[in-house]
Amino acid sequence: MIYGLTLVSVLACSDEKPPESAQNRLDAFDAGLERSEVDSSRVLATVNGNPIYKEDIAHYLESGMTMETPQKALDMVIRDTLLADEARRRGYAKAPLVVSEFKKALALQQLVQKGNAFTTKSISKSKIKETYEKNRGRYVHDRLRTVVHALVEKKGEDTSSGELRKMAQKIYEETKDSVTESEFRNGVDRVKAMYPHRKIVVEKLPPFDAQSERFVRSFVAGTFAVAYPNTRVSSIVETRFGMHVIFIDKEEAESNVSFEEAAPRIAEELLPEEKRQHVANYIENVYQRGNVFVYDEILAETGKGTGRQ
Repeated sequence: MIYGLTLVSVLACSDEKPPESAQNRLDAFDAGLERSEVDSSRVLATVNGNPIYKEDIAHYLESGMTMETPQKALDMVIRDTLLADEARRRGYAKAPLVVSEFKKALALQQLVQKGNAFTTKSISKSKIKETYEKNRGRYVHDRLRTVVHALVEKKGEDTSSGELRKMAQKIYEETKDSVTESEFRNGVDRVKAMYPHRKIVVEKLPPFDAQSERFVRSFVAGTFAVAYPNTRVSSIVETRFGMHVIFIDKEEAESNVSFEEAAPRIAEELLPEEKRQHVANYIENVYQRGNVFVYDEILAETGKGTGRQ
């Protein structure tokens, strides 16, 4: 049973592309590689001339074993490699059972890597659709706001923040009662005429939500601090670009994400469990096809005196 669980773990964590290290280890079974032959761009360490590749520790890190860090996983692979070298030095490597088990392990590894690739594309559309229908409430667009903002720009190393704030305050006073974009723009134009020596930029932005990372955090926070629709104009918002006054042009309420939009995300969420189930089914199928006979009496006899009957 332990073997079966380990196999599920190995299969479930295998990559689509088989790492080249399996064949390299086979080639190195009886003789070490020279350092000059090692692909240094992918090698983490060498032990007695044998390379240890990044792929060699990946399984330990991905399969849920107690390997918290790459260094600990590498330490385990180094230990196993040194023990294997010592076994070869003592002549154990030529023992028929050792050779047989080694070849069996490599064959299993190739089966895992080449025969059981499972990706999001392997998940049926009906399964994804079923998940979407059961969890519609999870797949929503957040509230969106479309804004027009007036920016009093900083000039390089400008330190005249007092003047910038004074100009921004004037913009706020001229636009605070605006209910349309044109009213807001007209109010900004009146302030521009008062300060012809300073650059004031007026810009309309595409819709964004409160978690948006397209704009600086303080600007986004200032946008969603406006108590729309009771008011449409923000207080002064300062960013590294200067002083802003923001007009909320419109707001779109939360809405359901369409199935087509949600499908890729759902497939990614389903992948770990679907892959585990796929592997379990695969192993069960192999088991059912095999010709297995268990000698129960001998098995029971084996457990006597060990406390593991």
